[in-house]
Amino acid sequence: MRKLMGKTGKGKVHGITVKRSFQVPLALLFEVITKPEHMQHWKGPRGFVMTIVSEDVRPGGKVHYSQSSPEGQIMWSLLEYVEIVPNEKFVYTNAFSDEEGNTLRAPFSQMWPLRILNTLTFREDGDMTELTMHGKAFEATKAEIQFFESFKENVKVGFSGTFELLDEYLAKLQE
Repeated sequence: MRKLMGKTGKGKVHGITVKRSFQVPLALLFEVITKPEHMQHWKGPRGFVMTIVSEDVRPGGKVHYSQSSPEGQIMWSLLEYVEIVPNEKFVYTNAFSDEEGNTLRAPFSQMWPLRILNTLTFREDGDMTELTMHGKAFEATKAEIQFFESFKENVKVGFSGTFELLDEYLAKLQE
């Protein structure tokens, strides 16, 4: 992979960090977050249906999927596994794509970075597991990084909703 751009001028590290604790064993949370057969039950906005087209769960492997809105709009995405350290760390990139899995610009802006690098770390604390997610523009121009940075609060709100769905799915698995 090409060198990561991680600075936004004046030495500031860019990106978005979200932390959330879940009342589940670490191994269960790690599995549910990293395995596509679980992702389709919680990943994305409420009401959307995820369909996995292909999956290769290993570093260098990819998951190609679509998400359909209740109104029938379809968005395609590609997730590429970078690093998997069981029960500790999960690193992947995600991007918008077409039906064939070719990376595309985001449908909402030509300034959104082509790929986002996400690093998830897991820490068990009693009967809770803390998830820390840090996402940043990957192999992006300075303008794309600045645009991504301007959306920090919107992205955090989006992940709040996704984590609610994850909480609900985890509760069903433990019934």
